[in-house]
This record gives sequence, C-alpha cells and structure tokens, in this order.
Amino acid sequence: MKKLLLAFLFVLGASNLANAQKNDASFTLQLLHFADIDGNEKTAISSVGNFSALLHAFKTDPKYAKSTLVVSSGDNIIPGPRFYAAEQKAITAITGSDRSGHIDVAWMNYFGVQASALGNHELDASVKEFLKALEPRAKGGAKFSGANFPYLSANIDFSKDSDAKKFIGKDGLMANELAGKLAHYTIVEVNGEKIGIIGATTPLLGTITSIGDMDIFPKCKKKEVDVKALAKKLQKRYGSIW
Repeated sequence: MKKLLLAFLFVLGASNLANAQKNDASFTLQLLHFADIDGNEKTAISSVGNFSALLHAFKTDPKYAKSTLVVSSGDNIIPGPRFYAAEQKAITAITGSDRSGHIDVAWMNYFGVQASALGNHELDASVKEFLKALEPRAKGGAKFSGANFPYLSANIDFSKDSDAKKFIGKDGLMANELAGKLAHYTIVEVNGEKIGIIGATTPLLGTITSIGDMDIFPKCKKKEVDVKALAKKLQKRYGSIW
C-alpha cells in the first residue's frame, strides 16, 4: 500500500476502568504494530531475520513482555516469486502446505501477530487465493496450522462473496477463537486486560485490487478516502461495543 491509512486497526481498552481506579491499578500496553512487509524478495528475505529479532527483543523485555500486543495493518502478502514458490514440493515438505502465499502467513504466526487488518495486496491474486493461504494443511508428514490470527475489516461485508462467506467468524470472539477467520472486530486479553481491536480497510479497495463480490463502505466517488466519514460510520456502528 502506497497511501496512508489504506488499512488500519483501532485498538481499544475494554477493561473495567472503575475497578482499575478503585484498586489504584495501572496498565501499560506495549503495542507492536507493523504493515506493508510484503516487499520484494530480496528485501523481505534479507530483513526477516533482523525484524524477527527486534520483535523478540520487545516481546521478551523484562518490564513489558507480559503486556505486549502484536498487530499488523495488512499487506502481509503479495503475489510474486515468494508467493508462488510456496506451492513447490520442497516448501511443502517443510511446512505441510502447498498454498500460494502461506509462507508469509507462517511468518506472521512466528512473529506472534494477534490480529491483522485486511490490506489490498492480500487480494491481488483473488479473494479465493488469499483465503487458501489461511487454511490448515498437512502433507508429507508436515503440518501447517493455518493463520493463528484473524483478518479484520469492519467496513467490509464479507457475506456478499461466496468464497469469503465460508471464512466469516463471529464478531467479538477472542482472537485465538477467530484464527484464520474474517471478522469486523475481536478481543484479546493482555496481562489480564481485555483489549478490543477493530479493523478497517480503504473504501477504495475495489479500485486497486480484486475484491470479488465483497461490499465496502462508505462509497467513494473520488480517488481520495474520506477518513472522517469512515470513522463516523464505524463509531456509529461499533462505538457502543465496549
């Protein structure tokens, strides 16, 4: 994604504030967020080691390790040599899956991603191909767990698309219960605190990638996203959840 705010996540505290104040308790969330790590092959493969090491350092920090939430704003997958190499027998023998793009999903699992917004490049090869990469597989004695996290977008109606419809999870479930599913929002528990996560995707999605029959709001007549209109609609629809 080249434009700002094409996909993003709202992370909302869902803990009981009154009890927290009563007990004079405080909570600090270490939020680790990334996006657009699809990259070209040279950049992605040469960077994955350093990136995972950086994540590991934050996630094992003595002070904040237990209070860490890892999320992505999408564009974790993009068609290209790495995407299609995931179909090869040599890869399947290691991972257990022959689905295009599943290697990038495996990286997200390894990074400990707990939720991701839906970006545009995930859909470049079609809705169906993207969803195949999220599925558990087992071949040649190896097993692939599928995505350990949900993809979120509160301004997409997934039910209109026959392929996406099969992957719809129930909104509001814990993120681990929505692993490999599509949803509007989810909840994670971090060090005893419940955190709400709502995903959103650019309303221009249909003009920059393949969206199948999915429906997106608000409708955009111009080539610029009205972020205020999107936020207003999301606030009206989901503002009373927590």
